[in-house]
Amino acid sequence: MRLMLKIPSAKNALMAMVVIAACIMFAELTLKVISPQHCYAYPKGMVQEDKGLCYKISPDYEGRIKTAEFDITITTNSHGLRDAEHSYEKPNGTLRILGLGDSFQFGVGVQSNQTYLKLLERELQQKGFHAEVINAGVLGYGTRQELQYFKDEGRRYKPEIVILSFYQNDLLDNMLTAESCNRFVRDGYLVDNFTASQRAASFKIKLFLNQKSDLYCLAKNSALRLAPKIRIGDIQANLSSETVLTYLEKGNLSPAIQERFNVTFGLILQLKQAVQADGGRLIIVIIPDQLQVDKNILKTITDSYRLDIDKYDLTKLGKILVQFATSQNITAIDLLPDFQQQAGNEKLYYPIEAHWNPRGHLLAAEVVGEKIEDYLNKTAS
Repeated sequence: MRLMLKIPSAKNALMAMVVIAACIMFAELTLKVISPQHCYAYPKGMVQEDKGLCYKISPDYEGRIKTAEFDITITTNSHGLRDAEHSYEKPNGTLRILGLGDSFQFGVGVQSNQTYLKLLERELQQKGFHAEVINAGVLGYGTRQELQYFKDEGRRYKPEIVILSFYQNDLLDNMLTAESCNRFVRDGYLVDNFTASQRAASFKIKLFLNQKSDLYCLAKNSALRLAPKIRIGDIQANLSSETVLTYLEKGNLSPAIQERFNVTFGLILQLKQAVQADGGRLIIVIIPDQLQVDKNILKTITDSYRLDIDKYDLTKLGKILVQFATSQNITAIDLLPDFQQQAGNEKLYYPIEAHWNPRGHLLAAEVVGEKIEDYLNKTAS
């Protein structure tokens, strides 16, 4: 007796595909009605290529960033800053402050008037200072790009104070040479190395899913929630990890990590020299990572991977930077103590994007404003 294999007919296969497609469409429609999802993606045209900086914010741009956690408008002035118009010539009697930094300072997650630099401006004005604070933050920039921006453009504003907002991933970004880029502009979008290298079809499919598919965004956002847990697993073996715990382990720094600090210190010194050459003063604001502030997230990670929390010093990164800054007569403001103290009362970060929410920006402005007021009063006496 011959055994007959039952091969699905083309009709059955087509029917199965129709059913699957219908289920996907139903799930998409259900999500759109009940719980709309949004992927974090830089809008088209917000950035443009730049030979010296890899990319820069487009001038006179208007756009929108909408995610599952926030919905913000992005507008830029004629110089490509997320700020009002500022002339290069400083008005008489004005205390002009220029802020350099990455996405925290740019204000991912908040409106332009909610960024800590704009709140700082208001804070100083309320204390009697005729202050003008210019937000030159660019998402994704490291210290090397911020130094180059100041040399090429920032110094034209003639600031008395330059604030360098420093975040832990700057240490890794600073290892790139001046000729290297870790982000690129492709078809008007800012993308990472992996996305930039994808074939045109793959790139367009990924872009379409980011913009149109709630299911895809749900999966992506869920993965982002787990990202800190996933990354922490290979901290010891993978020096390219972006997790802040890489820099918080007690004991001596490894040669590779020490090199990151050495390169960064060299860039900061170059920036200090450039600022001082123009008669200004450099102030470093150290932005804490969410893992250093949120005890619940930290506990989840240490419990999941059976890490010994006693092996880490959450203040170590700030201590290293403050010690260096002090040795070079640079004012450094470590926000970590104030953020840790306030974290017990309210959320300061978006859980998925891990950037400051409006309360985080407000707290940063209050702390920095107080420190700058003290500095200004001391220099005036």
